[in-house]
Amino acid sequence: MRILCLLAEDPFPPQNGVTIPMYNHIMHFKKMGFTVDYIAFNSLVGSNHKDNKILRVFKELFFIEPYFTIDNYDKYLKDFILKKGGYDVIYYSPISMWKIAKHAKNINLELFDKEPKVIAAISDCYTSVLRGYLNSHTNLVPSHILKFIRSYYMGGLEKKILNNADLVLVQTKKDKKWLEKINYNKNIMIVTNGVDSSLLELKYSFSKNAVYVANIKSDFYRNKLYWLIKEIWPKIVKLHPDAILHIYVGNYEVKLFDDFELNNIKLYTQFVDNLQDIYIGKTISIAPIFKDYGFINKVAESMASGLIVIGDSSAFNSIDAVDSFLVAESGLDFVDCINKVFSDQEYAKRISVNAKQFSILNFSWQMRLKEFNLLLEQWNSEI
Repeated sequence: MRILCLLAEDPFPPQNGVTIPMYNHIMHFKKMGFTVDYIAFNSLVGSNHKDNKILRVFKELFFIEPYFTIDNYDKYLKDFILKKGGYDVIYYSPISMWKIAKHAKNINLELFDKEPKVIAAISDCYTSVLRGYLNSHTNLVPSHILKFIRSYYMGGLEKKILNNADLVLVQTKKDKKWLEKINYNKNIMIVTNGVDSSLLELKYSFSKNAVYVANIKSDFYRNKLYWLIKEIWPKIVKLHPDAILHIYVGNYEVKLFDDFELNNIKLYTQFVDNLQDIYIGKTISIAPIFKDYGFINKVAESMASGLIVIGDSSAFNSIDAVDSFLVAESGLDFVDCINKVFSDQEYAKRISVNAKQFSILNFSWQMRLKEFNLLLEQWNSEI
């Protein structure tokens, strides 16, 4: 079976919640013996995913397509598919690639008189993300009212888009439930990102070490990191002078932190090959997300490693777990939660054990593959 993967980002190496599932799926397809090609559209020469914002909002308001749609690359796609000899399956991720996938399907049909199956690996159900955020923020401010209205628009648009897919892959039960709520009743499978199995093997050990895996590509996240360094961590050091915060920022220059005193802080600025090195020996994972996202990989990895995750409610949007993490909605909350964990080893161990057990049941990649494999094998037999 020949599979063409149409991706918004290059998944090699896998670095975030978008690219990790792409990487896992591609490697799984190869493991099953399928021929896999992929196009990462962010790496194409002249790639530009933005157009007239007013036009795009107009299209969303009039139920044509969502604001986040990525534009077409008709000629590039046609040349690529012609050169490769056609495909049996078109896989796309995330949902913003739907229009490109639709064109690829039509091109394949036109060139080779073969209608490929379509897999939509949507990462997060956008309607679920919006409504999950609103359910945890009930105050009636204008931005929340607009999000509430938009969530209904998005429900209809998501259903319209996904009707072109033969299979939709989501990461959580919440996402599947929301797709069923908007009356999308085609083939939906929960295939969690999965976490590195080596993380599930890590043993709990108490220490006053915390970790923050930072995304500092935008000002929003850099400001969250600076807030943690300037406002939160100094208060923790006063309460626990032996506490250490380990910050992983990927391949970024240290000069971004020149204006800060990094007391009781260790900074790591290179890509880490072995995920265990990030989490081993730590007790707390700090996750101030404060944004409308769904499944957060660093939260899943931390829980799988047995760390106590402390984050705002949006960090846990897609996680149905009890007594397995701590929610902090303000700076004071973060200080209180970190202090409680560092001050009470029995309390910390209980949360850690719950997080690990939840992760084994919900974040194990292999546990989600049986149904997926059966469908892929069925498609392969029909070629």
